[in-house]
Amino acid sequence: MPYIIKAPVIANEPVTANTMRLILRAPEIAAECRPGQFVNISAWGETYDPLLKRPFSICDADKRTGQIVIIYNVVGKGTRILASQKDSCDLVGPLGNGFPVTADDSLNLLIGGGAGCAPMKLLETAIGEAGGKSRVICGFGTAAQNYADALFDSPIISTDDGTCGVRGFVTGPAEQCIRDHAEGPVRLCVCGPTPMMKAVCALAAGFEQVTEVWVSLENVMACGIGVCTGCVCKLKSPEGFEYKRVCKDGPVFRGEDVIW
Repeated sequence: MPYIIKAPVIANEPVTANTMRLILRAPEIAAECRPGQFVNISAWGETYDPLLKRPFSICDADKRTGQIVIIYNVVGKGTRILASQKDSCDLVGPLGNGFPVTADDSLNLLIGGGAGCAPMKLLETAIGEAGGKSRVICGFGTAAQNYADALFDSPIISTDDGTCGVRGFVTGPAEQCIRDHAEGPVRLCVCGPTPMMKAVCALAAGFEQVTEVWVSLENVMACGIGVCTGCVCKLKSPEGFEYKRVCKDGPVFRGEDVIW
């Protein structure tokens, strides 16, 4: 269930030139959140400017300390205000439905792009605790944007310009990992820019051992709890298509169901 909390800020610090790590004390959320869920945060007090809270994926959670971690890019007015916050934040969460966590013989490829790498940390931990196996692939535009090495032990990194890791898009190392695991099933969990997720889904369709593809959509949200229907996406259905609310029914959906 979602909680409304004024969460003390434990840390709010840069991990790259334009990316911040926010650590909040939110024990109720830390105890119940699942990989792929998110919180809605505001840090602008009584000014109500910006009016709406902003959604952020939960990167990590520690039930013992009651802390949650948010990784975010500073891109607009709301995140600029958030980056200066040292006291507390108002937040609602955990919200939405997350990624499946199973302990079978599948290789879980956790593929993130930019800010979409953040929720893969909690997912990697949950899969490991369940007895599953995973590999993490993170894509960035350039080496200066890479914060994955601060989150994961041995991520596969790709950069558009080749300044770090493999040159090119995440589809390159993803294809190689799928081919290397030809003897067993592969499950893909993806979060990042829409063109990246669409490309990964197209790649997966060419391999029989890929049994599932799950994507975390990032539509613009207003309420975050499924009331305003401002974040709907289009999914396949027996009748042709149907609309689903990203915040309430998602943000994680089967990739094969999404009408891009």
